[in-house]
Amino acid sequence: MDTTKLKEGENHVAIQYRNEYDNDGSGCCSFIDVDKKQYLYTQFEPYYANRVFAQFDQPDLKAPMRLNIVSPKIWKVLSNEYATVEEDFNAEKYLSSIKTNHKDLVSQFIAGREGKMLIFPDTKLLPTYLYCFVAGEYVELVLENEKRYNNIPMSLYCIESLYKHMQDLAPFIFEITIESMRFFEEFFGYKFAFNKYDQIFAHEYKWGAMENAGIVTFNDLYIFKEKVSTDKLLRFANTISHELAHHWFGNLVTMKWWDDLWLNESFADFISHFCLEKIRDRCKTINYESSMSMFLNRKGWGYHEDQMITTHPIRGAVANTSVADSIFDGITYSKGAATMKQLLFLMKE
Repeated sequence: MDTTKLKEGENHVAIQYRNEYDNDGSGCCSFIDVDKKQYLYTQFEPYYANRVFAQFDQPDLKAPMRLNIVSPKIWKVLSNEYATVEEDFNAEKYLSSIKTNHKDLVSQFIAGREGKMLIFPDTKLLPTYLYCFVAGEYVELVLENEKRYNNIPMSLYCIESLYKHMQDLAPFIFEITIESMRFFEEFFGYKFAFNKYDQIFAHEYKWGAMENAGIVTFNDLYIFKEKVSTDKLLRFANTISHELAHHWFGNLVTMKWWDDLWLNESFADFISHFCLEKIRDRCKTINYESSMSMFLNRKGWGYHEDQMITTHPIRGAVANTSVADSIFDGITYSKGAATMKQLLFLMKE
C-alpha cells in the first residue's frame, strides 16, 4: 500500500467501476417486460451490497448512506429516503459545476449522458444489507393524505402490466400495513422511526419479501390475478406484517453479527402472527378466525428441518457471510419463533 497518499485527518477514497446487472436475484437485478419496459431493484441481504458499491459489509457497521443517480427521464427512482433534488441532467453542464480531483474519472463514466439526476439525502443509520434502490418504469399507487397513519407517506409500486391487480389489492395492503404499524407502536412503546413506507412488488424476485428500511420489496406473485382463499390472503397479510415488524427489530435495532440472525427472523416471524391475532377485529378487508392456527401449522417447517442431518442450533456460530446465506431456514424462522412465543408466555407469567 502506498502510504504517501494518506494524510493526517480525513481521507477520501474514490472508486470508479462498471458492472453488469446480476441475474441470480441478488445484487442489482434488471427485468425487461414483454412491452420492453425495464425495471431494476436491489437485494443485498446478507452481503450482496458489495456487488454494487465498495464497503465493509457486516450488520454492526451502520452508517448514513447517500445516493446520487442519473436515470432516463421517464423512470421512477426510489430509495430509503425521498429524493430532495430532481433536475434535468446534462453531462457537460454537470462536469463544469463539480470540483473534484477525480473529474477525469467522472467524465469517462457520464460522457454524453442525458436524462435526470436525483439527489437523495443521507439515510438513517443503516447496515449495508438494508440499503436499497429501485428504478424503472414502475407505476405508483399513493395512499391519500387523509388516510395516512401519523402522516407517514405510503405508496405501492409494481410493473405496469400488474397495476390493475395491485389496485384491487391496495385497500387490503394499506389496511394491514396501517393496523400493524399502530399495533407495533403501541406494543413496543416506540414510534415508527423512518420517514416513509413504500412497498414495491418486483418481478423475478427470488425471496418472498425483504425489509429494506422504508422501501420494502416483495415478490410480485403476491399481486394475485384472481380471487384467492382467505388462507392465502392471510399468508400475504403475515408477510406484510413480518416485514414491517423488522423496522423495529432488525432495522432500528440490528444484530451485531449473523450469529443472531434468529433474533431478527424468529422475532419477526412470531410477532407478525401475534400482531394479526390482535388486530383481527379492526380489519375490514379480510375476515379470519385466527392467525395463531397458521402459526401452529408453520411449526411443521421447523420440525422437518430439525430432523435432517443439516440441523443446527437456533443460535450458532456463523464463521462468515457465506455461511450466513445458508441459515435462512425453518429452524431460524419457525423453530425460533416457537421459542419466542414460549418466552413471551414466561414473561407474562
